Amino acid sequence: MIMKGDVKGAFRHLMLASGHVRWMAATIPELGVLIVDMSAPVGWTSSPAFYGAFGGAITWLVTILGPGAINEDNFSSWESSLQVLGLVFDIAARTVSMPREKIAKALVRVQSLAIQQHITRTQLQQLLGSLRHVCSCLRAAKPFYQRLHAASIRAPRYGRIAVENSMVCDLQWFTMILTHGRLQQLPLARFTDQQPIDVHLYMDASNSGLAVFNPATQQYIQVRFDEEEQARIHAASGSDGFNINVREHLCVALAAWIFGPEWASTPAKPMIFVRAWSDNTSAVAWTNRLSSSNPLAQVLNRAIGLAEAIFGFRISCGHLPGAINTMADAGSRAWTSPFSDTWSNLSSAWS
Repeated sequence: MIMKGDVKGAFRHLMLASGHVRWMAATIPELGVLIVDMSAPVGWTSSPAFYGAFGGAITWLVTILGPGAINEDNFSSWESSLQVLGLVFDIAARTVSMPREKIAKALVRVQSLAIQQHITRTQLQQLLGSLRHVCSCLRAAKPFYQRLHAASIRAPRYGRIAVENSMVCDLQWFTMILTHGRLQQLPLARFTDQQPIDVHLYMDASNSGLAVFNPATQQYIQVRFDEEEQARIHAASGSDGFNINVREHLCVALAAWIFGPEWASTPAKPMIFVRAWSDNTSAVAWTNRLSSSNPLAQVLNRAIGLAEAIFGFRISCGHLPGAINTMADAGSRAWTSPFSDTWSNLSSAWS
């Protein structure tokens, strides 16, 4: 049930993440019971008592005065599709969509601010108001939304702040999402973390190159780093530069764009869930959070998020010990012995 006429402002604080929303309701399948915490949506602890009073009054009217006491013309009809919280929910199709007029409005604001050198807090807040619906539809947008929100907090109440390069990159990313991304008829399944995995990828990177393979289709991606990339590897220091964490993260981004068209949403399969297995814990965290302090990793996160938005799949990353990831390890070092023989034997019939 969706209560369209309630206080709109209160629903801005409604918990949407699958890790939190489960606390708002429960079921007892054996008894056929559904439990809904009616105080959770607005955070008002007195709500259950008032809902009970209203329910009792309606019951009294029907019991004493009969069914004719309630004028059904004063009530809206039941609908399976309804615009609420700024989004269009289709209960029958189990989808959510961002209205086209909101997409157009957000795109105008993003493109306008992307070419400015200075910006005010008011402009940032207006922009955030338009982009919050994008974040509700696409989890990949949240890290970049948070960076713009941090900029609005830093901005003075009066006056302007300079538009930094990182802000311009985020605005360009949102432009691509709003222009080419899929924000209509999104399956509600994408908002949960409990969906079965459709595709498993295994990947690894080294100083020589990288490899990603899909054992189900016997397809693989293999890249050997050239002289320029080798120089960047040797110049990397600490957590900056083209270090091993970034190279492992690059595997995910390449897979998202090379295999992405094959995972594009169809009516028969509206959402493909992909799990990438890596032995690098940093790459796992960066992919799952789509957040990193490394500038190169931020670029890769934008690429992964854009691929998810355009092709309509969902990718997550899991940790796999390096001792088990034998084939990917050999593929990333296939230009030196003894890894060349191992890779040739394991991938002889692959493409």
